[in-house]
Amino acid sequence: MKNKIILQIFIMMVLVSSVSCEQKVLLKDKINFIYSSSMNDLWIATSGGIYRIKDEKYNDAKNIKKGEKVTGIAEDAKKNIYFGIGKNVVCLNIGNEEKIITPFGMGREDSYIQSLAVDKNDNLWIGRNNDLLVMYNGDKFKTYPVWDVNSIVFSASGDIWIGAKSGIYFIKNDILEELKLDTSDLEDFEINNILIDDYDNLWLATNKGLFKYNNHIWIIYNTGNSKLKDDQVSSVYLDKNGSLMVGTRSGEIQTIKNNKWQELNPGLKNNAINTIYKDSKDILLLGTDSGLTVSK
Repeated sequence: MKNKIILQIFIMMVLVSSVSCEQKVLLKDKINFIYSSSMNDLWIATSGGIYRIKDEKYNDAKNIKKGEKVTGIAEDAKKNIYFGIGKNVVCLNIGNEEKIITPFGMGREDSYIQSLAVDKNDNLWIGRNNDLLVMYNGDKFKTYPVWDVNSIVFSASGDIWIGAKSGIYFIKNDILEELKLDTSDLEDFEINNILIDDYDNLWLATNKGLFKYNNHIWIIYNTGNSKLKDDQVSSVYLDKNGSLMVGTRSGEIQTIKNNKWQELNPGLKNNAINTIYKDSKDILLLGTDSGLTVSK
C-alpha cells in the first residue's frame, strides 16, 4: 500500500497568541543533547564536554569531560550512561568507572558518533556520520547498511526507527526497510530528529518542515500551511503533558496539543534549537548553538 501524503491546510484550530518566556543563558558551548537519567541527573552533551546537573540546580553544572565534543547520550537498564565522543563510546557505570567502546568502522577517517540509543534488550545502537549504523550487544558489533544516522527511537512494539541523511528507515524482526515517500518533491529532504508519541505517531524534524507519519499516511506541516515560521525544523520533544514541542533553526518554538498550536517566545532569534527538555517544575531547557537557555 502506497504511503499517502497530505499537505495539512488549516483543518485544525490554531492559537494565534504568542507566549513570552523569562530566560537566562548558561553553558556557552554548543549544546547537542539533553538527557535526564533514571538517577534524576541531567546530562548535557556539548561541544566542550559533558555537564552533569543534580537536583535541577542549573547554576551548579559540573563539566566532567572538559574539552571533549560530546554528541549523544543513552542509558541502559543497569544505569550505565553512554556518551558519544568522536569515534568512541564512553560508558560510565554507577560507580563512575569508565569503559571505552570503539565500534567497528568502515567509513572515512573523519567519521564520528552522532546518536546513541539503548533498546529494551540493552543493545546499544550507534549512529555515525560517514559510517554505518552499528548495534552492540555487549560482546559483538553488528552493522546495518544505513549511513549518516543522526536519530534512533523505538516503538512500543519494539520496532527500531532510524533517521538518516538519506531518509527514514525501520528495523522489524531484524529486517531493515526504507520508508519511502511517493513524491519527487521531497526526495532531497534531510532528517534532523525523530520522535514517537503515545499514539504511535512518528514525528520528523526535517529541513522541509515537520512531518507526521502513521499507518501509511503522511502529514506535512510547513510555513505554507501551519503556524511554523521556519521550515528548518531542528528538534522535536514530547513533554509529560502530551504537548509536542517543535524547535527550528531560527530559534522558534511551537507547541502542539489536540491540534492546537501555540508559539512560545524564548528570545532566541536566529539561534538554532538543537535539543529541548522540560523539567519537573515545567522549566524549559533549550540547547542551542550558543549555549543552554533556561526559560520559565
